[in-house]
Amino acid sequence: MRGLVATPSNTAIRAELTRILSSPSFASSPRMNRFLKYVVETTLEGKGGLIKEYVIALEVFDKSNTFDPRQDSTVRTEASKLRARLSRYYEEEGHEDPVIISVPKGGYVPAFESRLDEIAAVSSTVRLPGQNRLIVAALAAAIAGAGIFWFSRSEPTSSPPRLVPLTTLPGIEKHPSLSPDGSRVAFAWKGDIYVKQVGEEAQIQITKEPATDWPAWSPDGSQIACVRNGQVLLVSPLGGGERTVAESAGRVAWTADGSALLVLQKTSALGTSIFRVTLASGEKQRLTVPNDNTPGDLDMSISPDGRTVAFSRVLQTIGCELFVMPAAGGEARQLTNDHAMVYGIAWTPDSREVVFASSRKNGVQLWRIPALPVNRSGRFNNPKPLEGAGDSAWYLSISRNGRLAYQHDRFNWDILRAEIAAGEAGSNNRLGPPTPVIASTWLDAWPAWSPDGKKIAFVSNRSGYFELWICDADGSNPVRLTAFDGLNPLSVHSPHWSSDNERLIFGALTGPNGNPEGYIIGAKGGTPKRIATSDHRSMAFPILSRDGRWIYFIPGPQERDVEVFLMPSAGGAAIQITRGGGFTPQESLDGKWLCYSRYRTHGVWCTPIAGGAEQQILDAVVEGSWTTGPGGIYYFEVSKEPNAPKPVKFYSFETGRSTQIGTVAATVPEGYPSTSVSRDGHWLLYTDVVSRDADLMLVDHFR
Repeated sequence: MRGLVATPSNTAIRAELTRILSSPSFASSPRMNRFLKYVVETTLEGKGGLIKEYVIALEVFDKSNTFDPRQDSTVRTEASKLRARLSRYYEEEGHEDPVIISVPKGGYVPAFESRLDEIAAVSSTVRLPGQNRLIVAALAAAIAGAGIFWFSRSEPTSSPPRLVPLTTLPGIEKHPSLSPDGSRVAFAWKGDIYVKQVGEEAQIQITKEPATDWPAWSPDGSQIACVRNGQVLLVSPLGGGERTVAESAGRVAWTADGSALLVLQKTSALGTSIFRVTLASGEKQRLTVPNDNTPGDLDMSISPDGRTVAFSRVLQTIGCELFVMPAAGGEARQLTNDHAMVYGIAWTPDSREVVFASSRKNGVQLWRIPALPVNRSGRFNNPKPLEGAGDSAWYLSISRNGRLAYQHDRFNWDILRAEIAAGEAGSNNRLGPPTPVIASTWLDAWPAWSPDGKKIAFVSNRSGYFELWICDADGSNPVRLTAFDGLNPLSVHSPHWSSDNERLIFGALTGPNGNPEGYIIGAKGGTPKRIATSDHRSMAFPILSRDGRWIYFIPGPQERDVEVFLMPSAGGAAIQITRGGGFTPQESLDGKWLCYSRYRTHGVWCTPIAGGAEQQILDAVVEGSWTTGPGGIYYFEVSKEPNAPKPVKFYSFETGRSTQIGTVAATVPEGYPSTSVSRDGHWLLYTDVVSRDADLMLVDHFR
């Protein structure tokens, strides 16, 4: 016996072999079928010692007895193919099979393991009292002996999942938290926390000061924790007095016994970590230690049984991953490995699965995954779409009786155009009124003027996926250039033109596990050509130099400092350019300066392309909210007041000073590459959030 569960029986292994051989992945390949069947059956017969390369060549591949493995690599080649085919099988058709068959590298004798071993690996990191360990071991052995998969779902309830509106208020209702019994929901609306009975329309306001968010219901239903300006407050579900108990840079989560809260606190210049705060004493314990060069840990949820914390962590510059760890502290184990964004986490009532919102397919949807880390063969479980939930599903909550609530968002982003030369030079009102130039009922963003001013490249999901588009300068004649079928807003990103107006360079999340890669495509269409790097680096935010000889980019994803690199456009070794951090590079129009922001840091830095020290030229600007233009940089200054218009300013390379040229609406997003200036300095393009509203939805009879 290994861990809590016995090794799969021969009967279970043969049943798994039958499933594999009859699957689409193997049924079409008699050669693979024969190979796998031979090594498995020979091993089960107790003759694993006979499974040698020479014997396989004769018994499986009908080689003669003169077979020489030094000159004929058939067995090694076919074994490599078999391992790859098995890996694909368990990623797709067999992702829930109770037994895993693999052929470890270095030999041909197969290995057999039960998925029950994986839950044992997780459970072993949580110390249980001796009696509980015996009960769990006995229960696991009984279930395994009965042939029942530990993580199989419970039998369906009599009623199917039912999706109904939970709130229908004007504006944005967000971040739902269901009471433990599922009868009430707390949510944020208009800057305060409200509570309503499920199935009724009336709601009560339980906080009375603005900027209050992230409600979280206590396990006994007597209190609601929420966050206001970094302070964690406790308030009754009926309203009344508030008590400050901790600090958090984001959401909070209760421990199962209600004695403590998990909070997010800043632990580096870029990121946050998870801390446990005991309410009675105020004692604080750090639970997670993410890399200081990333945004760190962003969200968390404790399993109903109180034993495990699930959380999302940024491991790289794009996307994040799910992890689990013991609630008392200990080793963190990774659940996902595909760099997709995560927008909220919850647990199923039985503490066996994590449900989360993520941008994977068909927009942001709800997904579920067993709370099992990668197994010893290096395979991750594949998330599955959640039955019964709708589209555009964000931050969620699950009650103990199987109700699920989530935030249903609706966005509309357009690209606006404003004339820069509307007033006198040097005045602060030179920017004319904006007019929509690229508009749809979907998301249109990331505009880029062509050098001759005749075309605009942009990114849109109006086809159902985020793709690269091109249109005339007045927004007419839109044409889609790519067909990557990406759902993440960064699936296709950062289009830039070549100086001759003939090509576009851009990034796309198409590499292994969704890694970013660089592409070049003709402005009139064609097949995008992936940019190959000599050392197989991934590539994000690529741009061409003005002379077309070089490509600037940042490699991603990565855990180390984010820096700008340079490589020849014809191919060759990549050279690191920045040393103190670099992000979203742009070259000045005269080709003298390389300008860049820094990841999750306000400011713009410039380095002489001919060589020399870098200098910070701007500080009140967010990454992506600026662009190079004739003679300098145009940028949106960081908002000083919520919902206040954003100042638009111009920094002159010649004078080293900034002047305001106008303002744009508060709805212009910060931190998103959203602006472009025509080469003649006459027109400004920028992205604006035309509309956004959100309601709460309820999945009743969730299972």
